[in-house]
Amino acid sequence: MTYQIDPQRSGSLNVTSEFGRLQRVLLHAPGRELMMISPENKDEFLFDDILFVKKAQREHAAFRALLGIGGAETILLTDVLREVLHDNEVRDRLICDVCALESSANPAALVALGATTETTAVLEHHERTVLYKLLHQASVDELLDTLIGGHSDVADQDGDGFGDGYEADESRPFLLAPTPNLLFMRDPAAVSGNGVIISNMARQARRREPLLLRYAYTYSPRLWNADGPPPLWFDRLNSQLLAEEAHWDVPDHQTIEGGDVIILKEDVLIVGCSERTSREGIDELARNFAQRGGPVRRIYVLLMPRQRATMHLDTIFTLPSEYECLVYPPLITPLTSHSKHLPASEHSALLRIEMRNGEAEVHEEEAGLVAVVGRELHGDEGAMTALHCGGESALYQKREQWTDGANVFTLRPGLIVGYERNERTYEVLSQHGYTIIPAGALLEDGPDGQPRLSATAATMVDFDDYSKKYALQISGEELSRARGGPRCMTMPLLRD
Repeated sequence: MTYQIDPQRSGSLNVTSEFGRLQRVLLHAPGRELMMISPENKDEFLFDDILFVKKAQREHAAFRALLGIGGAETILLTDVLREVLHDNEVRDRLICDVCALESSANPAALVALGATTETTAVLEHHERTVLYKLLHQASVDELLDTLIGGHSDVADQDGDGFGDGYEADESRPFLLAPTPNLLFMRDPAAVSGNGVIISNMARQARRREPLLLRYAYTYSPRLWNADGPPPLWFDRLNSQLLAEEAHWDVPDHQTIEGGDVIILKEDVLIVGCSERTSREGIDELARNFAQRGGPVRRIYVLLMPRQRATMHLDTIFTLPSEYECLVYPPLITPLTSHSKHLPASEHSALLRIEMRNGEAEVHEEEAGLVAVVGRELHGDEGAMTALHCGGESALYQKREQWTDGANVFTLRPGLIVGYERNERTYEVLSQHGYTIIPAGALLEDGPDGQPRLSATAATMVDFDDYSKKYALQISGEELSRARGGPRCMTMPLLRD
């Protein structure tokens, strides 16, 4: 099947690589939901620390501005959802799905996120619950704020239907937990070709995120403007499944998260089998492509250690250009001297899934990941250069992998954005011909006080000359503490 894409049409989806020129990207600006993180609940919400939210917001605003250096359109998820929620029928369906999702969750998981046992009990009949009534009578802005920022489980003292907990107050139990990880837009979904992989998250704290993305892709003409919904290559969150409330009564082992999905080319993916993405989820994705006539005919599966430090594939492997891989060597090139003494549990292996005649066949892959990428992109296993996150020091490799040194975002071949704190990684990039430019040299404050591209930015970065390579540095002092990098924070919608 051939997919015809009009890149000029608003709402087009087309992503067939990690490095094609960026034209449109979806982001979420961090908001009130981050204020809900406390020392008591940070672990359940998957945070290692509490962020200084105002600084994180300014860092993200600077990052958004930087993404426009080549003319790419940046779209905020809140703007998309606000438009979607103005359709009353869609709004009612989303409210029912949110309530069903919450009611199907493991009660212990909800309690761990701050819900009371009474709340989890009444969610079994969501049409009559406080949560359903709260969401149903909310205005569009109130509903959007609650779906993302959460709502404290407190009595309604002033009759507005939102209780005293409408303002941020983590000290009280949540009627609806916040979604503080939503700023990492890569994880809840992934655009592959002209369709979408709707993630099925491994942790309760993130379960609502892909549902919000599902509604955004299905109903927003800004994301998809064609007859019918976009193809959904993986979807465990449709209304029928949610209504059956089976997901957490029997744990759903078919998990997949966008941070583990690398779009190598139109018909080839690399997927990490990690702490968050299961073999069952990958096998289901492969079957879906095989049976639904999707564009992907081959998936390489990297079997990774199940550990938080390397929770997703993109924490150890990204593609700055069509000839370079930025890698965490111990897991991607494990035959080097600094990693050959690692325990077997910390090494990774590679499988290959071939989709043929409606079937998915699994094979062991003898070549390493970098060689496979060269073979697929250029017909030459030696074509790719492996750039080492953290340089050649095992200590700095570990330090800078922890702070997302390998998690860069590519705006076009040879133009990437990363965190400035990963100094050894930038030294490696410089040695391989990248000009290092701090974001501050490209940005200025606009009349509203927010960062914007300066008038001289275009003279410092020649976006159209692909022979010139640039590595842009964003500060990320607070953002990096949330354990996600520039690739994590972006969901490309359209690339050349």
